[in-house]
Amino acid sequence: MSLVNTEAPPRALAPEPSLHRSRDEGDGAMREAEEAEAAGHKELAAERYVEAANHIAKIGGYDRAVALAERALRLLDDATAAASHRSVRIAALMTLGRTKWLAAGNDGHEHWLPSALAALESASSLLIARDHVELRAELAQLTARVYADIGGEKQLSTAVALLVWARRALRGAGLALEAALLLNDEAAVRARRGELEHARRLLQRSQRTFARFVDASPVARRELARTERLMARLARHAGTRIDSASR
Repeated sequence: MSLVNTEAPPRALAPEPSLHRSRDEGDGAMREAEEAEAAGHKELAAERYVEAANHIAKIGGYDRAVALAERALRLLDDATAAASHRSVRIAALMTLGRTKWLAAGNDGHEHWLPSALAALESASSLLIARDHVELRAELAQLTARVYADIGGEKQLSTAVALLVWARRALRGAGLALEAALLLNDEAAVRARRGELEHARRLLQRSQRTFARFVDASPVARRELARTERLMARLARHAGTRIDSASR
């Protein structure tokens, strides 16, 4: 049982932009980036390249998005050091890691998983205590997803630890709904580790939470549907184990 590797980690219960809008916004950010780079504004150009990469990744342009994120990082390497560079570099590294992870799951680029993890761990090394908990949790969730898709007992244990930390950090900051968005990922990883009862309880919590918001939020509807798919897969997996044990 693996994570559903089809989307970037959701950050809020808000409607997702259309593919047409993502394409237009990506093209607009690209033009702004090129203009800023031509004018010698390297940090601004890097910011816009990251923005363009995120939009382009949403419509499946993974190779192009990776190239743009890498271009942003090169610009930051060449630019005069500034305090704001850290946040832009974190954003670029997260975009690079997220895009490579998405490509590994959707575009046959499995060989990108190790470099996706390296980018995300580089971003994590740049975090400081005053960074917003939402940023830290998003990075932890994304890193956990990559670890889970790489697989292996050590990697799955690390994924669980990251997800538990992120969920508790969000709840501690009063962001209970954002914390609930991590329940399905944690359940999927725990199921792969054989912790089926724990996974079932997490999915039940997820189902109860998102059922309260389905009328108002497309993201809640998506997450509820994902929860129900995971519950069905978990039930089939448990049934298979019981059947095997009885033979």
